[in-house]
Amino acid sequence: KRVSQQHQVLCDPGLSFVNYALPSLNISRGQLLPNALSPDGHGLERLPLSAVLHIIEFRGLTNLFLPRDFQPGEHGSALISALSTLRSGFRFRLPYAVEGEDIRTSMRKLEAEWKSLVCESLLPGMQAAAEERPMLRIYFEGTNFEVAKYMQVISKDIALAGGALAFTFAYLTVHLQSFLLAAVATSSVFISLPLTFVISALFTGSTHISTVCVLAAFLTLGLGAHTAVLYTDCWWDSAQHAEDDEGRLYFTYKCAGKLTLTTSVVTAFAFFCHLLAVFRPMREFGVF
Repeated sequence: KRVSQQHQVLCDPGLSFVNYALPSLNISRGQLLPNALSPDGHGLERLPLSAVLHIIEFRGLTNLFLPRDFQPGEHGSALISALSTLRSGFRFRLPYAVEGEDIRTSMRKLEAEWKSLVCESLLPGMQAAAEERPMLRIYFEGTNFEVAKYMQVISKDIALAGGALAFTFAYLTVHLQSFLLAAVATSSVFISLPLTFVISALFTGSTHISTVCVLAAFLTLGLGAHTAVLYTDCWWDSAQHAEDDEGRLYFTYKCAGKLTLTTSVVTAFAFFCHLLAVFRPMREFGVF
């Protein structure tokens, strides 16, 4: 609705090779032959591929629809028949300023409106189309699409991490037999994630992390719960080896500290081995 009528064709029906191959015929009243073709993909008969190639080349759309290494030449029609990849384009040319309103305010409203359109309509529609046609591989990209897909993954992982955190808290409450100790242990595990992000940003100089790093939440929950249980069990066992609190603390840190140090060093070494990986997100995960 916001797009001007002049540019609506760029988003509805959009720019597509199929639209040019199956154009609608515009026939005026009282005429037998069409006076124009509308590239909307609603035609009943396909144009010859040579004609379609000529039209899209004339309009400068060859690089948009076809692979960049495509060479039309004399055998373009035969090459089209053998292609396995085609691209389409949809462009929304929205006015960024409203009369009587500050430009910055209009831009913020436009960005919010566009993000809402991507997250609520465009991205779900593209994903649904890809699921409905399993024989086709549909890839899509555009302004804010990567951010929207990233937020989708993050929101699902956050829900899973929240469930894991609740389960860990319930288990620690039962095992430690103390609501306070379980709350402190779970909180320390939870705080370690943003603290790790800050330390990683200081050392690497980057505030961006890949989606693979979200796995650290589940690993941290497991390791943190193991550490809390280990120290508690060692404290309970210390009553058989020492009578005063000082002796019990010494025994606890001696036994549990040795085990947690070994576990931490081995785990850190295993994660740093990810630096040898070819896949960049895996290297970032190792450092994180």
